Amino acid sequence: MDPNVNEKFTQKDGDISGRTSNSSLQGTLRNSMSLPPPPPSDSLLNRYNRLLDLYPLKTKMITAACVSAFGSALGSYLSATNAEQRSRNRHQNLGVSPSSKSALSKINWIDVLSYALHSGLIQAPICHYWFE
Repeated sequence: MDPNVNEKFTQKDGDISGRTSNSSLQGTLRNSMSLPPPPPSDSLLNRYNRLLDLYPLKTKMITAACVSAFGSALGSYLSATNAEQRSRNRHQNLGVSPSSKSALSKINWIDVLSYALHSGLIQAPICHYWFE
């Protein structure tokens, strides 16, 4: 370790000699290496930008997987709802009551998972390194 590192003058410690103790220097280094907790007034966008600065690839992979999964689930739900409305209109013309499904059973979860995996594990890293 460089002996000049201890020559740092700190008035906050109240040390007149200008030297800091080795343990306080190590504590400062240890604290500076860890990610500080976000302040309570920090916005969600600022937190996301900080994560992009610290962990760009991981953040992009998780974001891409979440956005892709949400888009796939929404598309699957809307497609099933649209098909159900067409079916309901046909059954009304025939006088038969259609069976109703819950909103979660309308979503094709295999597609949602496959889109999320593809987007998070393949598409995001390729785009990250391509546009870097």
